[in-house]
Amino acid sequence: FIKQIKKDTNTIYKIFDNPIESLKNLEFFDQMKEAVKNRRYCDIIYYETTIKELNNIQPQKILYANNNWYLAAITENYKMNNGFKLFRINYIESFTIKPNTFHTNIQAQSHIQQMQSLFEDYDKPQYKVTILADKEISRFFKVKKYLKSQTEVENEDGTLTLTFMINNDMELIPLIKQWIPHLKVISPTKLKDKIKEELETYLYDI
Repeated sequence: FIKQIKKDTNTIYKIFDNPIESLKNLEFFDQMKEAVKNRRYCDIIYYETTIKELNNIQPQKILYANNNWYLAAITENYKMNNGFKLFRINYIESFTIKPNTFHTNIQAQSHIQQMQSLFEDYDKPQYKVTILADKEISRFFKVKKYLKSQTEVENEDGTLTLTFMINNDMELIPLIKQWIPHLKVISPTKLKDKIKEELETYLYDI
């Protein structure tokens, strides 16, 4: 739909897009597409605070999210998330396809298809978060789902009770901070206390 209406941008629409990340090395990108398609093991050199050499990663999918490019992969080099890792493609310094192949990881593919944010943890249970939006901003949440698990119930006083299913606090913390003081965390208490502590630390540092 966006592609279609952009044809009429000059005469009808003015569309403000967020800046799109430019890929530094298109040769790497083409190699990644081949590796994902043919399920080929790869070796990469990755810059993440320090340079890391990672061998025998299993590339699962190329992701475009929040206007940035990522390579979703399984690797034994990371213990968190059972080895599931999102690599920022522009931080990959070297990419080498190996001749051997791996079997399709059904669990990883399912996770990628169902994930609702880049912060979502791999293979961890979800929990429910309840948030109260005051009547000044409730209309924004009626017309847009900020996560696909979002549900809304309108209250008699014009406020909106929002519920989300997440498995990582960071799926919602940036959104809540964006709308302070118009969003209030009702549950769980640990999330409410975490945000309060972060804000108090920030104000203290100022």
